[in-house]
Parts: sequence; structure tokens; C-alpha cells
Amino acid sequence: MTMLPSATANATKTYGTKGLSVWSGMPQEEYVTLLKSWSKATKIYLEMQDDVIIGTLLDAVIEPLLAAEFDVTPGGETPVDEEAATFLWDNMMNMHRQTWRSHVRDMMECLSFGFAVGEIVLEKREDGRLWVRNIDPRGQETLVRWDWADDDVVAFVQRPVSSLSFEEITIPIDKLVHVTFRGRKGNPMGRPLLRSLYRPWRFMNN
Repeated sequence: MTMLPSATANATKTYGTKGLSVWSGMPQEEYVTLLKSWSKATKIYLEMQDDVIIGTLLDAVIEPLLAAEFDVTPGGETPVDEEAATFLWDNMMNMHRQTWRSHVRDMMECLSFGFAVGEIVLEKREDGRLWVRNIDPRGQETLVRWDWADDDVVAFVQRPVSSLSFEEITIPIDKLVHVTFRGRKGNPMGRPLLRSLYRPWRFMNN
């Protein structure tokens, strides 16, 4: 079947939108006033983690996942597939001052904050190849905004908490491991497990 040029253009064109509300680089899906400000929300989520019941709940979810065995399965049966799987496994097991399990723990913070990001840091080693040195976590509370291109996130923009200046650091999304929990409509912020617990937690505290 041969399609006319106009029909081909229509078939490959994107018409719709995800419908995510974004203002100044930040999703605006939150309706609770106290949680609309991301700087205030992160402080609340950090406080909630220290609650004995919530902390135990998070441990009950996270610890079994961390106890799992990790492995790499070759994508095929050729020697090249085997070599690629071995190289990936060696990268995972030989990071600098970081284990694969500690990286997974960092990413599990998406349960508390809705998302977690880690910057992929590479280094060239003696064999001449690029290896993963670390996947360094970037604190959720440092987020200033997301940079967007159409409907897609292209960068994570942060301002270090300890910095006295207003200098912003832009990290391309392709340089990051970006994990979200319940990221509806492509929301890079996700929706944290703690968000569902916020209302009863607040009543209990007051």
C-alpha cells in the first residue's frame, strides 16, 4: 500500500497534548495550597518521613526491593550480546564510592517526593572506554524548574541549597536517570506516596 505524501504527513503528525498544566517550568497540578510551593512541599515531605508510622511504611516498601538480587540478561545469544551484558554488569558493580544497591535506594526517594534524579557521571579508564563513575543523586529540594520543549522535559534546573548565590545549574535530561512514581500526564514531578498520606498526617499533628 502506497500512501500519498499528504497522507504520510498526517499519519506522522502529533495533534494532541498531554494536558499537563505548566507555569514557569513547574507543573501546576497540586490543589492543596500548602503543597503548591515546591520548597514548602519538600520540607513537609521530609518531616513526614520522620513520623514513626510513615517511616515504617516506607521501610516496608523499600527494604524488600533492596533485598532483591540484581542481574543483567543478554539481549541475544551472540558473543556481542554476552560482551555487552558483561560490560553493563561491570559498570554496575564497579562505580566509585557507590554501589548499585545504594543507587536503587536513592531512586526509591520517588516514593517520598514523587520523583528522583541521579546524574550519570562518566570517566575514561585505562581500557580506553567510558565507564559509569557514579550516578550521583540530585536533591529534590534543589529543583527550581524543569525546562521544556513542547510537551517533553529536556532539563532539570537546580539551585544548590548551600549556595549563597542565585546561580542555576541546568542538567540535560539525557544526562540523568529520572524516576517518577505515578507521573500522570507525563508529569516529571510524579505524585508521591506521601501525598496520599498528607491529609491524615496533618489531622494527626493538629
